[in-house]
Amino acid sequence: MRECDVTIKNRAGLHTRPAASIVKLAAKFQSEFFIMKDDLR
Repeated sequence: MRECDVTIKNRAGLHTRPAASIVKLAAKFQSEFFIMKDDLR
């Protein structure tokens, strides 16, 4: 299994369209991912 941590440095955070793109990409694979803010799920 591959694991990767990504930090979003934009003060406004992750917007809806980019988040939807991540979901669409992840759906193509057997995957599991979490989006967390300040170490909270």
